[in-house]
Amino acid sequence: MIDDETTPRPASPPPPARTRALRSVAATLLRDVLRELDPAARTARALADRLDSMDWSAAIASPPRPDRTVLVSVGKAAVSMARGATAVLGPGVDDGIVLAPHGTAPPTDLPSHLRFRTGGHPLPDAAAAEATAEIEALVGGLREGDRLLVLLSGGGSALLCAPRSELSLDDVRAATAVLLESGVPITEMNAVRTALERLKGGGLGRLAGGADLLGLILSDIPGDHLHLVASGPLSPTSTAVREVERILREREVWDGLPEAVRDSISARRRDPRPTGAPLSRARLVEVGGGRDAADAAMTAARRAGYS
Repeated sequence: MIDDETTPRPASPPPPARTRALRSVAATLLRDVLRELDPAARTARALADRLDSMDWSAAIASPPRPDRTVLVSVGKAAVSMARGATAVLGPGVDDGIVLAPHGTAPPTDLPSHLRFRTGGHPLPDAAAAEATAEIEALVGGLREGDRLLVLLSGGGSALLCAPRSELSLDDVRAATAVLLESGVPITEMNAVRTALERLKGGGLGRLAGGADLLGLILSDIPGDHLHLVASGPLSPTSTAVREVERILREREVWDGLPEAVRDSISARRRDPRPTGAPLSRARLVEVGGGRDAADAAMTAARRAGYS
């Protein structure tokens, strides 16, 4: 007999009491972990802890002033992190852009002069590229004495998309799709992305020129390596282009990449230097990550009576 929607189905028996109890415990642990890792609260705490030592407090407390404080927040937690930062900085933020994935609700509680944008994830799209161009123009206009606060979270690699001059958005999209389908580890995927784009591997930080730069990072990378989150727009990569080509060939995805991508990498393979120049000015601070989630879960489990 063919099973369809009209075929009577036996009712599922209710789960045993022990299963219901465990589900309740699991839900409680999850709520506790999410509360502990709230991006807004963690961002506010991390920023408040560092303002005085960075001499930002006095600078932003006395408008009008000749210098500017600019905020750039990118990733799946972009809105929440911006919310935490503006709660601390108040009117001290002069300009900024918040870039989150499509489907993110427009924030109603952020300062009106912060521009809210959305883009494609996990594949970058035209909206992400346009928003990135806005960020590039904003950061590129900073001068010595200005301040740049960058808030990064998972998803930033797709959202912050600025292909190298010899590559198109379609080239980067196609290469990203090949990598996603192949199951390449995120660390290797981000190394490849860095070789294909301008702002990754420290590119955004270098664009800021002499501005004072602070990056607050919510990690989604195994091991919580801050330089890998969002493909490290504030962190110079240590991976040379020839190493990127080796990764792609060993993973057997080289031949599936767009010709323009292969040509771009091949043209630079003899350069032994990493794809990004050094960037010593940026201060990077971890807002939260996998270790914090594990610690919060263990604390909540012990509180519930588990060893």
